[in-house]
Amino acid sequence: MVPIKPLAALASCLAIALSMAGCETVKPEANSWRLPKKEGTDTGMIIGRLEYPSDPALNPDKLVLNLRNVEFRNEAQAVRFGNVGEESYIMDNNYFVVPNLKPGTYRLVSFRVGQLFHGLHREEGFTYEVKPGQIKYIGSLEYSQYQQSLLQKMGKTLNYSVTRVQHPTELDMLQWLNKASTGSGWEPAIRKRMLELGRRP
Repeated sequence: MVPIKPLAALASCLAIALSMAGCETVKPEANSWRLPKKEGTDTGMIIGRLEYPSDPALNPDKLVLNLRNVEFRNEAQAVRFGNVGEESYIMDNNYFVVPNLKPGTYRLVSFRVGQLFHGLHREEGFTYEVKPGQIKYIGSLEYSQYQQSLLQKMGKTLNYSVTRVQHPTELDMLQWLNKASTGSGWEPAIRKRMLELGRRP
């Protein structure tokens, strides 16, 4: 017979493990997040945003997308089991930043919305060249779900689309990034791109 105290301890450990498994990762607030330090003179960055539609007709309840992950991979590297792509950061407003990328071609291969994982096909066009030191804005993206069948509601498949929209603009994101970049070494690249777009930092 197993003593009661060890059983109670085991039950407590199991409860803690289960509660941790159900926890959501808390996304940093966009206004307080700080950009990681630039690791080299030629390293670049990808920035963008993925959200539910801003059009009230398409999102009447003004829902906010629970974006949990974006996965970018260097096309020059072999795909290996367990490779989760480049390190990325997702803000509470669903801006995402993928810093310290080596020059090369990167593809958005997947993203996670809540508990749903979405893989993107190569032909969908989410492939980008990052030049030395470049901050690559890939756009503002909107995620739309379509009417689901019973099987889809059970999580087997999901009809969705990802489309590009006008806002927030590249300049909007760069102005935010400029505030988050203090002491990071990214400031010259951010301000250079802002000047190219006609805005003085």
